[in-house]
Formats: sequence, C-alpha cells, structure tokens
Amino acid sequence: MSRCRLVARFIDGARVRILVVARFPRASSGQAVLIVPPFAEEMNKSRRAIALLADALAARGIATLLPDLGGTGDSAGEFADADWDAWRRDVAAAAGWADAEGWPVHAVLGIRLGCVLAAEAVSRMPRPVSRTVFWAPVQDGQAYLTQFLRLRVAATMVSDGPAETTAILRSRLLAGEVVQVAGYALGPRLARQLDEIRLTDAVSPALGELCWMEVTRTEPPEMTDAASRAIEKARASGARVTPRAVGGEPFWASTEIVVNRPLLDGTIATLAGQI
Repeated sequence: MSRCRLVARFIDGARVRILVVARFPRASSGQAVLIVPPFAEEMNKSRRAIALLADALAARGIATLLPDLGGTGDSAGEFADADWDAWRRDVAAAAGWADAEGWPVHAVLGIRLGCVLAAEAVSRMPRPVSRTVFWAPVQDGQAYLTQFLRLRVAATMVSDGPAETTAILRSRLLAGEVVQVAGYALGPRLARQLDEIRLTDAVSPALGELCWMEVTRTEPPEMTDAASRAIEKARASGARVTPRAVGGEPFWASTEIVVNRPLLDGTIATLAGQI
C-alpha cells in the first residue's frame, strides 16, 4: 500500500482557480510542508526532486502541498498575465486550504525565486510557521530577470532573425510588450515586479528557523560570499538563519534532470526532525 494519498484540487486563488497537489500520509503527524515553486523552466527541473522529497516526508507522517501559481502549470490563467502580488496570495490561499482540510502548514520550502515568494507570503498564512528551508535562493530579482532574458538573446544568436540584447528586450517590456523567452510569454507587469525583488528585504523572523541551503561545486562545499553577506544582513533584521552548503550540480540549470541527494537528505532531516 502507498504511504500517502495523492490529492489534486482546484481552489480559489487570488485571481483564478489554481491547482494544489497534496500528498497526505496515511500515518499522520497532522502537519504539512508548503512547497513554493521556482520560476518558469526551473520548475520542470525540480519536479523529480520535489516528488522524492514529498514521498520521503510522507513516510515520516508529514504532508506536502505544491501549488501551481496562477498562469503556470495546470492552473487557470496565462503566464503573460502573471502577477507577483497575485502569486503571493496564491501561496497563502494554498496554506489556507490545507489548514481547512486539517493539515496546518508548519513549515515552508522555497525553491530559487520561490524563496522570495515564500518569505513575502508567510505573513498572509493562517498560522505562523516554525521552520523554513531555502534551496539555492535567488537574491536579486533584477539580476535574475537579466539572466532569464539572456536565454532569448542566446536563441537569437543561432537564428536568422535580428540580433537582440537584454537592453532591447527590457525596452520592449517597458513599452508594454509581451516577450517570448524560452517558451514563456513574459508580461511587462511581472517583469517590472521582478526587477524590484530583493530577498534580504523579505526575510524576517516570521520564517521561523531558516535553513539556507546553497548548492556549490566547490570541494569541500562552501557558502558563496554573496550568500554569506545576505545571511548576515538577514540576521541583523532578527531572522534566525542556519547556512548549509551542499556539493553537486545546480539542478535548476542542468540540461538533464538532476537529483541532488545531499540537498534532499539535508532537507528531509531538517523538516522531519524539527517540525
């Protein structure tokens, strides 16, 4: 018999109906972890790891829930109309649904850009969280958006179309145009919002005990200087942060689907042992 019951429900999000996929363990602790997904194609790179994590937590009596934010995955809406503020409310709506189902969210896992979204959404959740885990968090939305736009620039370099730059793409977004990037229709509103995101502005004591996990190719694994500076700033604002570096490939950018076992094992131990 399976250790968990898989449930998929469409619930009312901020603007549209969103899909929430939950794994409810048959032997229950009565607690749940909310997983806040990464951005665009990085989500597809993460699905295998998320499924393995959810199964491992279910075996320990802990439920997980994963929302498709408005305009993404199987939720209603279009990616071109995506809105950061609505996404933040979608995350809180997923937590509210779990609470109503008798599975209060006690911990949160943020993945990449989802770390910022999780940090901003916790204050909207029906109850405080005791613990949060970050996977390779995006710290600067402006730099991240530039990196995302470079996917479009790289594609035009090997095509017969006119050459483009990130500056050109940004000007088109600023003018109100939707820009296609790696199969995703990026709208001007979301682009403007991403430019304003700074992780250290969002991290707060509301995240509970925060385990900040970085993935690095260095041996032995070490936190990057940028992450260390951000953690110190977060601590200065009162956040309780434990840094942890794990070795391995950057799963969010690998050509093949990569499962980082040290990352998974550390996350399972943190969530299962401390919730």
